[in-house]
Amino acid sequence: MAVARSRSSAGPVGYAVGDITSLDFPDGHFDGVRCERVLQHVREPDAAIKELIRVTRPRGRVCVIDTDWSSSVANGFDHLDEDIAEFFPEDNDPAAGRAIRSRMVRAGLRHTTALPVALRFTSLTDAGVVVPFFNCGAMQSRVRAELIERFFASVERSVDRGGLLFAFTMWIGLGQVPLGSMPRNVS
Repeated sequence: MAVARSRSSAGPVGYAVGDITSLDFPDGHFDGVRCERVLQHVREPDAAIKELIRVTRPRGRVCVIDTDWSSSVANGFDHLDEDIAEFFPEDNDPAAGRAIRSRMVRAGLRHTTALPVALRFTSLTDAGVVVPFFNCGAMQSRVRAELIERFFASVERSVDRGGLLFAFTMWIGLGQVPLGSMPRNVS
């Protein structure tokens, strides 16, 4: 929260910590909502989408951005599949991005679309800012130390050879809350 506040320089912005499946805001409170890289980490992504709709006014926009780690391609290093498997608990969805639009449609949003965005990295420094698997600090809480060591040794060799390449797809889902219906919180 402190980092988010320190980066905010545009007008009155509020920050709150909460459960995305049970937000502490009234129905229709926001003109639009944006959720990025969250669904892959929650047990009930459909409940999260419904809750985003609930707090958005009719005709308001819902934007959900998430990753499809299963679309990852790598060249020049090893152990990525092992890292991804250990990083995500069994009840999380590393391919959440590809399901955004269908989740939005099932939840009742109108005028939905899904836009793929391919990201690619050839620098460990750049990858470490966006991709948790290239950030040792992010990995330490979820992946065995021995695997982290093997992975980063392989990545370092790839960097030394000038052969590091990692790419994946993120999906941007957009939809509009229908007029005249206010979805209720899911139980």
